[in-house]
Amino acid sequence: MGQNVRLRIVAGAVLLLLAAVLLPFVLFALVARRDFQSAFVFWIVAFPAGTIGFYLLTKALAERRTGLSYSELDLTFARLLKENNWQITASRLAEGAGISIEEARRYLDEKTLVMDGRFSADEQSGEQIYRLQPKPGAGRT
Repeated sequence: MGQNVRLRIVAGAVLLLLAAVLLPFVLFALVARRDFQSAFVFWIVAFPAGTIGFYLLTKALAERRTGLSYSELDLTFARLLKENNWQITASRLAEGAGISIEEARRYLDEKTLVMDGRFSADEQSGEQIYRLQPKPGAGRT
């Protein structure tokens, strides 16, 4: 994944740069020379290059950011579960992982379904506590 993402970032940046370099030629051909045919030719190259470059760059950066944050989130989740006797709250996960409480809730709801866990409300704070069961043999070496 890493090499492919880097390649898309570079390709997107090169295409955006090409579009940025060609855009003044479009404007010059239109304004100074009133040459609509040359402006159109430059535009036909610049617009798709810029659009494709922007798409590649934003998608690759989003994939890179998501891939990194989820692996860090998974590690934080596992650490907090072990530290807290297989119980966790969304606020604790959000604080530990540096994400919003809503993102933490969605993540915990997903993990609860996958890990066949259950949740209940804390009587004192009213916050939802997610209780997950370790797999047999987990934590043993």
